[in-house]
Amino acid sequence: MVLKSEFSDCFLPFELLVHPMIPEGYQEYRSREFCRDVGCPVQRLLDTKEKGSEEYERIREICKQGCLHSAREFHYWLIDHGYLIVRPKQQP
Repeated sequence: MVLKSEFSDCFLPFELLVHPMIPEGYQEYRSREFCRDVGCPVQRLLDTKEKGSEEYERIREICKQGCLHSAREFHYWLIDHGYLIVRPKQQP
């Protein structure tokens, strides 16, 4: 899909308007990759349900409200698996 930018006469691919560009040779973190890799029991249960179903969403609330793992565990998992956690420099 291609959308016309409001700010110029050029056309931009829709994906560039939604997601930051991933540098060549890199891949973006896939949702729930950490959960599957660490063998989260809630994730294993989610994997047996149809994504988006009422039951799936009910179980998913467990993750939203009381994840079994800490942000620190997730952070170090990302580093151990070669993910870079970066953002653009702030302009003065």
